[in-house]
Amino acid sequence: VSGSQYIVQTGLPYPVYFGPALQKPVLDEVFNLQNDVMNLMANYTDELGKTVNVGLKDICFKPLSPDNDDCAVMSVLNYFQNNRTTFNHERGKKIGNFFVKIADYHDHIMFCTRDVTSVNSTYLHESCLGDFGGPVYPNVALGGYNQSGVVPDYVSATTLVLTFTVVNHLNETLNGKAKAWEAEFLTYVKNYKGNLINISFSAERSVEDEIDRESASDVVTIAVSYLLMFVYVAVFLGRISSFHRLLIDTKVSLGLAGVIMVLAA
Repeated sequence: VSGSQYIVQTGLPYPVYFGPALQKPVLDEVFNLQNDVMNLMANYTDELGKTVNVGLKDICFKPLSPDNDDCAVMSVLNYFQNNRTTFNHERGKKIGNFFVKIADYHDHIMFCTRDVTSVNSTYLHESCLGDFGGPVYPNVALGGYNQSGVVPDYVSATTLVLTFTVVNHLNETLNGKAKAWEAEFLTYVKNYKGNLINISFSAERSVEDEIDRESASDVVTIAVSYLLMFVYVAVFLGRISSFHRLLIDTKVSLGLAGVIMVLAA
């Protein structure tokens, strides 16, 4: 996220500098992005030819399942249990006709980055635990923050990191649904156009997809290089004396042997 730090008067007796990634309009947009990803559905066809719809909840890691069916999503928004109402919660008091704000989401994030397991934030009296029942560590959910002090200044972050944890089975045949959903995820984020944010992304299958893409694009190059190798051996190393000795004089077998050796290597 581009932009400058801004000063917020929190519940502390001194102002705090927050990074551009924690501006409310930015977090509102990230809320939309995160909700879209969590609601993505993909089609998966199994070995029997049956097609089913696959969502993130079908493949994600649920550390407290079956008591808690929510996915382990590592995001600063999970300090609010991915709930907009909690995110928009402000605590204050009314003085005459005016509402004096005492604490808002800034205070809650600042507190949660210091105590990720708190279930009763000092400022908003809300839990810091994610909706999946576990902690969200600030060094996982935030990036680009100032680390020059004794304690990292997490709220100076310029980057938000969203991690959707998917179960990866050792038995490759059980990962079909996850691969189908990840393909849908990659299609979505590739086409995503943000107003305030620029995104970078990867998935478990990203490396495999890139290798396949590179391999497919190299086929023509490899074929042409082998053809040129064959022509070189046949034309420049051969001595054609007559049509009847064409295959012998052009060293066709030598050219084929060279190509086969390269392929075998």
